[in-house]
Amino acid sequence: LAHSPPLPFTLGCFISSTSRLLLPVDEIYVPQPTEPSKEGDKVMEWNYKDDGIVRKLERLVKEEIRAHSTEMGIPTLTESLEK
Repeated sequence: LAHSPPLPFTLGCFISSTSRLLLPVDEIYVPQPTEPSKEGDKVMEWNYKDDGIVRKLERLVKEEIRAHSTEMGIPTLTESLEK
């Protein structure tokens, strides 16, 4: 991707892992080696519609994770700070 032209037609891009579930990528930057990225380094950008396939996949994955998860009874950070 770093040295190829943007794909002419893409619906979206995801990061998927045990900690990220299925996270849509909004932008891809390709900076010069050893340099931080800047606006001019952006090579692709997506603006997902709430009712589009990308957001639907994100919701479906979250629903599946919740459906197969077990409540552990551990307070969240926000709940802990409120006490």
